[in-house]
Amino acid sequence: ATLIKESRTAANDNAKAAKDAAVAQAQKDLDSAKEARDSITDTESEEYKAAQKAVDEAEKQLAAIENSDISSFIDQNELIDWKSTNYFSGLTNGQQYQVVVRDAADPTRYKAALVTAVSPSGGGGGSSLGSIISGETFTEKEEAEIIKKNQADDVVIENEKYIVIIPQRTLESGDSVNSLLLSVPSDLSIADDGIVVSCTTADGSTYIVPWCMVENEKVLYLALEPGDYDLVNNAKHFSDIDSHWAKTYIDFVTARELFKGTGENVFSPNLTMTRAMFVTVLGRMANVDTANYDGSRFRDVQKNSWCSAYVEWAADNGIVSGYGDGSFRPNNPVTREQMAKILYHFARLMGEETTSSGNLSRYTDQTQISEWAIDPCSWATDCGLLQGRDDGS
Repeated sequence: ATLIKESRTAANDNAKAAKDAAVAQAQKDLDSAKEARDSITDTESEEYKAAQKAVDEAEKQLAAIENSDISSFIDQNELIDWKSTNYFSGLTNGQQYQVVVRDAADPTRYKAALVTAVSPSGGGGGSSLGSIISGETFTEKEEAEIIKKNQADDVVIENEKYIVIIPQRTLESGDSVNSLLLSVPSDLSIADDGIVVSCTTADGSTYIVPWCMVENEKVLYLALEPGDYDLVNNAKHFSDIDSHWAKTYIDFVTARELFKGTGENVFSPNLTMTRAMFVTVLGRMANVDTANYDGSRFRDVQKNSWCSAYVEWAADNGIVSGYGDGSFRPNNPVTREQMAKILYHFARLMGEETTSSGNLSRYTDQTQISEWAIDPCSWATDCGLLQGRDDGS
């Protein structure tokens, strides 16, 4: 825990420097836009209007960066530095095991290492863990054994090309393990931006698996249901993010179709996040079947609208509760404390531990946190989702 906190401190310092650099670059871009505008003498010309529009956009960009949370600039890879001593039962002394450490808050983040089991007392023994399996294809008998293991525990299958994590009880007797495993097309480079995993279910529908990523030339993904899993390039292209500080993150989430943009080739990176947008993103992460949520309990959420199924899912599962007047207020901006509470309940739904001793006294405006949001904000601070601003608020 100490090492992880130290890595967070270092990452936060680097993030501050990155934000300062982004602000400096945005200011430079604004100055250049103003200089180009001021060089045009005819203030009624189309050329001047276009130049003024460029200035307006540059000012918005600068304001967005200046007001952005420092956490937006943190390199997530800097936060993963798993170095600790742990003891595990049920291993065979002297046998090698592949140990995969997953971030509880984000299973797509992991570190893996090949280790040799050594008894702390010098002796030991026991049975093989057996839940981490190497291979690319399996016989019918081997598939049955893997399915049996999956009834009791998560199963991790690894080879040179990928690591697939199959959560406990995903598979049932008769399911195909081999269909969960990827084949990498010869004309597809996994290093390309936008490379993601798709799943085709038994009914023929195909969707992008949100829990997937490429790291160290390996594909890591969660197989949350039986189906045929494939590797595809799903990169999206937006005309308004090329110079934006969040481009890398936007490319990541849009390739996984968590966000879908606001129009043809337009993402609108500085648009305010609304309550409906935020719940919709979480619903997509959870792979919600929208066909199961065709109603609406809130008077201001229209049935069969773009967000209604996700809002209804969130309400059904206790992630949101709406307001006392029966409204949800889908178009209201989602506040930071609302975001913390929604994530808090989403994490609990996903089976994550949410007890926390996060210290809110670090924030100069802690007294402004609503009573209903104290525990969620404490948890979000403790696990690094909330970092605070440069001024201590």
